[in-house]
Amino acid sequence: MEYNNLIEQAEQMVSEQTEPALIDALYNVTSDAFVFYFKAHSFHWNVTGKDFPQLHDFFGKIYENTFSKIDHLAEHIRALNAPAPMNLASLVANSKIAENKDPLTAMEMVAALEADNTKVLAGLLACAKMAEAADEIGLNDFLTQLYDEHKKLAWMLSSILKG
Repeated sequence: MEYNNLIEQAEQMVSEQTEPALIDALYNVTSDAFVFYFKAHSFHWNVTGKDFPQLHDFFGKIYENTFSKIDHLAEHIRALNAPAPMNLASLVANSKIAENKDPLTAMEMVAALEADNTKVLAGLLACAKMAEAADEIGLNDFLTQLYDEHKKLAWMLSSILKG
């Protein structure tokens, strides 16, 4: 057997084993992003207090940025020949981020986003490593950039809480 054929066979075996897990991980990242987006958007609507103008704008930037990435995540799922999420219930069910049920103070909102952002980071990191292992270079690049954005957000959220 030729060397190139062996490489192709090995790559196919890795792809067949990795792709379903990668799709599941990407679906979960998309679910986390959607719930994180909605939570930031609801905080944007409902924040009150002396820091209202700053937090209203800050939460607005978070939800707008997060929302802009959700379509790209879903398109990466489709590029892997899998269906993108079709309903809200599945997004909520597949997210590690819990919905808020009770009203929160402004700083509780910041703390909730900080905790949820940690979950987003963990999912992005795991999914990026899987994408790299599957030689999904474009997906890995996108996830790595998104991870960097959420690392900066983690710093900003923790800085607000220290104030």
